[in-house]
Amino acid sequence: MFNIVLLEPRIPGNVGTIGRLAFAMNCTLHLIKPYGFGEITEKEVRRAGLDYWFELDVREYENIEDFW
Repeated sequence: MFNIVLLEPRIPGNVGTIGRLAFAMNCTLHLIKPYGFGEITEKEVRRAGLDYWFELDVREYENIEDFW
C-alpha cells in the first residue's frame, strides 16, 4: 500500500484532487499542518469536488515532527 504525504498544502482544490487519487488507489493521505487555506471543512472539500472525503483514509498532523 502506498502513502501520499502533503506537507503544508496551500490550495484546497489540489488537496481534493490528490484525495481523489488516494481514494482511487486505496492509499492513505497524510496531511501535515499548517494549511495555507485554514482548516479542512466540508465546504472546502465539497468545493474541490470530493464528495466521498469521509470514506478516505486521511490522517492529520500538527507539524512534521508529529508525522515522523
